Amino acid sequence: MRTGISFTVSPSDRRRMSSIAANRNTPQKHVWRCQIVLLSDNGAGTAEIMRQTGMSKTCVWRWQERFMEEGVDGLLRDKTRPSRIAPLGPEIEDRIVTLTHCDPPGEVTHWTADAMAEAAGVSASAVRCIWKAHGLSPHRWRRFKLSNDPHFVEKLRDVVGLYVDPPAHAIVFSIDERWPAAGLVDTEIGSFMLHRPRVRSRWDFCIRWSSASGSGCRSIRYNRTRQPWLRPLCDTPSWRSARS
Repeated sequence: MRTGISFTVSPSDRRRMSSIAANRNTPQKHVWRCQIVLLSDNGAGTAEIMRQTGMSKTCVWRWQERFMEEGVDGLLRDKTRPSRIAPLGPEIEDRIVTLTHCDPPGEVTHWTADAMAEAAGVSASAVRCIWKAHGLSPHRWRRFKLSNDPHFVEKLRDVVGLYVDPPAHAIVFSIDERWPAAGLVDTEIGSFMLHRPRVRSRWDFCIRWSSASGSGCRSIRYNRTRQPWLRPLCDTPSWRSARS
């Protein structure tokens, strides 16, 4: 053994290393490490250990020293090696987070990983890790755009006022285009229900009222104008009587 290395193998350690070396499922790196220590305890020289294990002189000395310092457990565990890439400092992480909350340069809508990596001087994978750690998704924006209708405020007050301070006997209908397959289910209170597929950009539309009122179904042809929407609302007698 090298000068300065000296150890004694206890009977329990010898049995354990012999069992590890004889096990067919043991990783080979653990097998030759145990063989180096066992041969050293048997009095074999460095040259003989190199011949039987096929390892270099520095490798034999390294594992002899490891056993002297940490025992059998040291042979079964590799030491942690530093990464070949230096970790990013907190100042770079803060800079990426700050830039993410700012508008990107040029005529683009949001930051991409490649654009941020070029601006911050890091890799795109590092940018994605930082975004994931801070829960950032630059491609997802939540914005609310107001209508450019000049009468938007008056319409907003009328619609919202029906919910905030509804008048007596008020009925609010929400009308929207729906695909024929997404027809609404008829309920006891009035509802709108699509009951036929669209034909030549026209939809058959059915308006139902409460069954207690005794009124039947009112069908119209929807041709993307407001008159077909307003006509049944104004012409249905039961609606006028309920409104009055």
